[in-house]
Amino acid sequence: MVNFKRVFNRLGSFLNTRMKIGVLFGCILFLTGCFLREAPTSLIQEPTIPEEQQRMITQIKKGLPEGVELLTANKDPYPKTYYSFDLNGDKRNEVLVFYRVNKPDEPSINMAIFENSLERRWVMKEKITFKGTDLDYVEVKQLKPSNSGQNIPQLIIGTKKAGLGSLYIFKSVDGVLKNIVINQSYDHFLVDDLNRDNVLELHVVEGQKLKMYQLNDQNQLVVLSEVFLDPNVIYEKMTIGQVVKGVKAIFLDVKDSEKRFYTQVVTLTDQQLVKRIPESHKKNTYKDRLITSKDIDNDGIIEIASTKPFKSEQEGLEGHYYETYMKLTPEYSSFEEVDRRYLNLNKGFYIIINDEWVGELKITEKSNFVVIENQEGWKTSIEWRSNKLEGAQLPGTLIGESEEWRFYIQKDAGVPDLMESFHLMSEDI
Repeated sequence: MVNFKRVFNRLGSFLNTRMKIGVLFGCILFLTGCFLREAPTSLIQEPTIPEEQQRMITQIKKGLPEGVELLTANKDPYPKTYYSFDLNGDKRNEVLVFYRVNKPDEPSINMAIFENSLERRWVMKEKITFKGTDLDYVEVKQLKPSNSGQNIPQLIIGTKKAGLGSLYIFKSVDGVLKNIVINQSYDHFLVDDLNRDNVLELHVVEGQKLKMYQLNDQNQLVVLSEVFLDPNVIYEKMTIGQVVKGVKAIFLDVKDSEKRFYTQVVTLTDQQLVKRIPESHKKNTYKDRLITSKDIDNDGIIEIASTKPFKSEQEGLEGHYYETYMKLTPEYSSFEEVDRRYLNLNKGFYIIINDEWVGELKITEKSNFVVIENQEGWKTSIEWRSNKLEGAQLPGTLIGESEEWRFYIQKDAGVPDLMESFHLMSEDI
């Protein structure tokens, strides 16, 4: 398979960051032909062409109060102000619009639901008001299979105020949304089938606990399991994925002081939530900043990051680190290194350290270049020059260009090719 991301970012050697973002956004619009946040469970029918989209926008705007601020969910990977879902199982999509009326004494979020009438007009069907100042999460999920065979999904909405979350779950009953879960508090939550019973659960971080909920036949959230978490910390990110092959886990990236982060992993064992990284192993996951646990090598297993400051020969240089990605071993007793990098945060690039580079590397940093060499005697250097300088081209091969810098590599004969190891941090956006 062609690595389009890699091709695109090699093209970035000739484009600045803003141009790349614009081109990428244009490509997305061209390929999708749509601007709505479309739920995976929904069957999108309308609008399907730009003319219908424009008609819909015009009619919806007329149905909203004047001077409102349209909102998009913080956790939406593709932020949009119009959400299209089939809420009642009639294979016709409703459109949800979230907005805030600019009244400081009324901190609330409004949701307007529009449907396409037989006269091809989008009319407001319903309006619901929530507590909170920020829209955090909007999605439809099938939390509970229907006994009737008509699988009508539930609408899940999360709002936040001063960092504290309120969770709401709705279900369409006779064409009207019924609020079946009201104001469930949370810090973070995600939806997944961790126990593999083909029924989705809600996994909620609330204070010092992680709770696993499931919706029962009476439309009530029931706690299936819970585990105590570390006190007096801030849970920054929550991710779910495979921790070892065939086993899912919840990864919690945590901040315990201004400059120290770590990661905790929770699995479901014998139907009980269990923390897998003991206090004695926590230091192996320490990092200087928030780095979200993710599948770094595309093998389907989530890796955990750690960082170690790099000691430079030049005094006063900061923002240079070794960054290591690890996975837990199957018995959860140790870590296996998957990926190691030299990271230069100030200039916005990193170099993946290849296992084939035999022996320990020696890395020497200066103000405008870095030298990499090993015990076999090969040496290479990467230099950078500001884009603001006239005639800023340097000897060597251009290997990358950011909005601020151009990067060149110079190497001796027999030196490994760093073209595939050098990356701009903007590539990971």
